[in-house]
Amino acid sequence: MMNTCILKSQGRRSGLTLLELLVVIAILGIIASLAIPRLRIISADRKVREAARIVGSVFSEAAQRAVTDGVSGVCIETNPNIRDNDGVRYAGTALYMMKAIAPYTGDYPAAAATRVSDNTLIIILPYGHVENDPKKEVVRVGDKISVNNSSVQFPIKGKRQMPDPNDPTIVVLMLEVELGRNYPALPGVMGSSYPYIIHRQPRIQESSRVQLPEGYLIDLRYSGPLTSMRQDGTPLAALPQTGVVANRSIFHNTIDETGRPNCIYFGNGIDRITARDGFDVRPSNDVGFLVSAFASDGKNENFRNAAFTSENADPLDDVTNLWVDVNVRTGSVAVIPNLSSSGSSDLSTRLGMASILRSSGATASD
Repeated sequence: MMNTCILKSQGRRSGLTLLELLVVIAILGIIASLAIPRLRIISADRKVREAARIVGSVFSEAAQRAVTDGVSGVCIETNPNIRDNDGVRYAGTALYMMKAIAPYTGDYPAAAATRVSDNTLIIILPYGHVENDPKKEVVRVGDKISVNNSSVQFPIKGKRQMPDPNDPTIVVLMLEVELGRNYPALPGVMGSSYPYIIHRQPRIQESSRVQLPEGYLIDLRYSGPLTSMRQDGTPLAALPQTGVVANRSIFHNTIDETGRPNCIYFGNGIDRITARDGFDVRPSNDVGFLVSAFASDGKNENFRNAAFTSENADPLDDVTNLWVDVNVRTGSVAVIPNLSSSGSSDLSTRLGMASILRSSGATASD
């Protein structure tokens, strides 16, 4: 009998009391509360690295494709639902590859370009051409045209549709070409027509669309080269400054409702950038793309019009963000940490500092 009681007593002692169970649960709760924020930081860091990896791989592929095809490019699609305080879209959330396409010589065998001035030609409107539609523009500003079997390729810097002066029922496309010290006058006689070849820049490959992870973006407010030249040779302030009326990044342009994306063209390195305003920009130094998380609370929107304070932080000072740096000469890509530059209160100074840090990091990574 005594042995039976001892066994029953020992069996009761092998369990946990309610108090002990509550203590264990409390300890686990404390451990979880300490670990979850850290896990969230690790998860966020992995996501921004994944977003930067996607951006870098697309640019790397474009640079490699340019080696084999001669030309290539990347277009950045902006999200219309993410805007700054001025209503301008700044979030690049998807990327498209651009592929080389065949030259255009007209829709029929005897197609010709008529010279109407020293720098203007007219051609019959191409079949299916839709002006200002990136997907349906057969001839686009930035394409080049050669006339009368000449080897000289004149860049097309302007175009518009108009009725044929000899037959109002026909619509023609008037092309204005770039002249200057690098380009002689158009060959041929005024009013005469000649065979032509339009050497077209790469076009968007619809099937190549790559979406960044949800909640992550290329911040176009900061992205771009520090200094650039427009197609006509005039300088362009490429990155935003402080002040009520601020210069903007070439990617963060107020003319953004046309549906035209920002496109970066590769040849031997970065050849040019076509911004939303339709102008070609030729970068003189590496191009950086700031990859960050989307600040849904809007706290990062007022930085353009105010000096930096601890209450007015912006993505340049978030060390979890990353730069994807593209070398202007070679097209090589490096992912660079974003080092805080908050020692200065002036945005343009901090942007310059970020570029220097990025360049030093890119040199080390290459």
